[in-house]
Formats: sequence, C-alpha cells, structure tokens
Amino acid sequence: MMGSARVIRCLEENRKVLTQQCTAALFDHEVRMAEDIDFKYPMRKACAWEISSLCQNVPHGHARVIRCLQEHLDDEDMSRECKDEVTRDTNRAAQDYRLNWRLSKACEKDISGLCSGLCSANSNQPCGGVVLHCLTERQENITSQACNDEVFYYQLMEVNDFRNDVILAEACRADVDKYCKDVEPG
Repeated sequence: MMGSARVIRCLEENRKVLTQQCTAALFDHEVRMAEDIDFKYPMRKACAWEISSLCQNVPHGHARVIRCLQEHLDDEDMSRECKDEVTRDTNRAAQDYRLNWRLSKACEKDISGLCSGLCSANSNQPCGGVVLHCLTERQENITSQACNDEVFYYQLMEVNDFRNDVILAEACRADVDKYCKDVEPG
C-alpha cells in the first residue's frame, strides 16, 4: 500500500476516536474518492486480478468497476483479499448515501424531494443511513428509474449482509455480539 493510502486506512480504522475536525475531513475525502476504483488504492491492489479478468471491459469512473466487483462477490474465482476489500467498501458506503456514488447521483432529485432535511448534502458529517432508509421506505414515490434501480441494488446488498443496513446493525450490535459472535456476517 502506498504511504498516503496507509495513513488513510489507519484513519478509517480509528474513525471513532478521531477529532471531529479530522473525522469531517476524512469523510469529505471518502466522498470525493467514491466515484472511481482508481482512488481506492487498497481495493485496486487487492482486486488487481479480478479487475483485469472479471471486469476487464468495464470502464473506470462512475463507480462502474466497483459495481462490477460487487456483482462478482460470490464468484469462486474472486480472492479472499478482494472479497474483504469490496465488502469493507460496501459496508462503509451503506453508512451514508454520499459514499455510494451511483446512488447519490441517480437519486439527487428524489433525495431532495422525498428525504429533505434528514441530512444536508453539503454536511461533512455522515448521515448514518437515514437517507438510505428514507429512500427504501418511500420507494414507491421515487420518480427516477435510475434511482429506483440503485435503491433496489442497495436493498439487495442489505439482504446479502446485515451490516449494510446501518440502522439494523447499530440497533442490534450488542445482541449480535452476544448471540451471534460466531456467525460470519454476510
């Protein structure tokens, strides 16, 4: 891992104890980097083979390669290292709609119309899943087909790993630790 990427990973792993100023700056950085696999060095490195073979014809940018990797998570050919990085990234993106580049772009108008006031798009603090929850609760009112498709994809990711439902994961954290500590998430 390159030097800067190691520092970013360290900050991500210690996000709960960082100063508010550092947490906000880290979040802004994560939002800016959400669009392209080329900005996600740990994932790009861990998934180099998968990108060149499973996603070889997928253009970079607009989170297309990231989506391709997500769609191949269950492939036997995918390495454990790559699966872990993709899962980590997906779990993180579920914590705030702005970290899910495809959904945030596709749902921009629907978010302002259906979920305004829940979380400012310009805030440098994570929303904690409230906007994603709002979109799933009001899915029948979504006007954009692209947004509807992204919300449906997000729901599939929730089904695949309960940690992608941030509100459920947080509400059940103690119970999961108590009763399900030996159960592998997913």
